[in-house]
Amino acid sequence: MAPDKHPIAMLRPLVEYARTEIADMEPDDVPARLRKAARSSARTLPPPLARSVVQELVDSERFRDAVRDRFDAGGNTDADLAAFLTDPQIGLERIAARVEASTETRAVSDLASANRRIAALTIQLEEAKTRMKTVRADHLKAIGEAHNSVSEGHRRAEAKNAELHRTLVARESEIARLTDYIDDLRGDLVDVQARLEGAMERNRRRARSKRSLGRSGRSEPSPSDPLEFARWLDMIEQRARPFRNKNLSRGSPEVPEPLRVPPGISPEASSTLTSLVKQSPAVIIIDGYNVAGEIHGEGFATRAARDDVVSRAGRLARSSGAEVIVVFDGSDEDGRDGFRSSEGVSVRFSRGEEADDTIVDLVHTDPYRTVVVTNDRELRDRCSIDGCVPVWATAFVAWG
Repeated sequence: MAPDKHPIAMLRPLVEYARTEIADMEPDDVPARLRKAARSSARTLPPPLARSVVQELVDSERFRDAVRDRFDAGGNTDADLAAFLTDPQIGLERIAARVEASTETRAVSDLASANRRIAALTIQLEEAKTRMKTVRADHLKAIGEAHNSVSEGHRRAEAKNAELHRTLVARESEIARLTDYIDDLRGDLVDVQARLEGAMERNRRRARSKRSLGRSGRSEPSPSDPLEFARWLDMIEQRARPFRNKNLSRGSPEVPEPLRVPPGISPEASSTLTSLVKQSPAVIIIDGYNVAGEIHGEGFATRAARDDVVSRAGRLARSSGAEVIVVFDGSDEDGRDGFRSSEGVSVRFSRGEEADDTIVDLVHTDPYRTVVVTNDRELRDRCSIDGCVPVWATAFVAWG
């Protein structure tokens, strides 16, 4: 049996012993077959050179005996290798059987290992299939939810667009209505301007007539225009009202009862002013900057703050029917002592004195059925005389 037909690995120990023996030989004594092996400096001989060494052991009994002496001296106990050194044919057969047995054992072991690996991989495959099913189900569920969410978003967007369209249509209709209304107002304004110019022309004619009548000792005639006549009567009624109240006898049954605040009502509550308005007071005097400070704080002295107080006083005049007077400290920017607003409110400026003193003078001139509006405690005390009822500015602000 040729050694090159079996794995040379089983005979490697003998090859190493043979290399030692070759190294101790004289160069001329080294067999020709082994000279390449003798010249090799590799730590392990390549298989071709190793097979040449084994073949020399098979063919040369003398070389085999020398290697056996080294094998025995090395204390090696491998019986198959020892048998090869005694009888190479028997040794090769035993080594071949050993190789075959080892190969079979290794094959069985490899097969068992492969079966175990296949079983593990089968389990992993089933687990992967289960995970894949779960992932696929989750994916389909997520797609369904996303589709539903998109559909709901579309529905909401469509509903919002419809609502915005309705709002836009309503706003366009409102704009058209306001445009028509503005056009009507412009026409009314042209008409009012024409009437105003006519009234101013009539006033100029009356002024010229008044001057001529004054020289002749006659009184001013009443206006001939119905609108002017009605305004003329209103002016006479407003101017005559305080004098009419003043001249009424206190003992007459026609004289109204004095103003009274119902018991249990706080003087700073809006209900206080409401109760007095229902009693139709004759005069209501408002401490202008005091009320402005209650509403606007530090910005009380501005023109806008004064206009706001006068506007609120106008609403009070319409509700109560009283002569409403607003008194401000100092002077008007236009240099006026006072003026009457478009709503009939008499606006006065104290100029050289305090507004409090002006208000006190007005009250003491005729206190009967008079209301004073102020948060100034000292001013309320000075106005607390028979016939006059002081009310806090807080009540007026809350009422308006």
